[in-house]
Amino acid sequence: MSRSSMFSAVLFSLVLVSSSGHAEEGIADEPAVRGWAMVQNAPTITAGKDVVRGEVIPETVRLAEVPDHPSYGFIIINTERVIVDLQTRKVVAVY
Repeated sequence: MSRSSMFSAVLFSLVLVSSSGHAEEGIADEPAVRGWAMVQNAPTITAGKDVVRGEVIPETVRLAEVPDHPSYGFIIINTERVIVDLQTRKVVAVY
């Protein structure tokens, strides 16, 4: 493989890696969503462990709606504010 072909392959891989999860990072980094989440009284559950990004929230857990972001839900787990992708039920942000 030539140097230019190898460089192109590496660059293409980096583009794929950096573009995956972009939507999740977008809402997690959005100050308006974080500010909104910090003042909400929402459904609260107690778990025996800390919630982490990427964890799947069971379908049986009721989530509140996130204003202006209909693809995301919100819940308080223990004392953490949690934003969840409604399609995958994965945690995308923990505040």
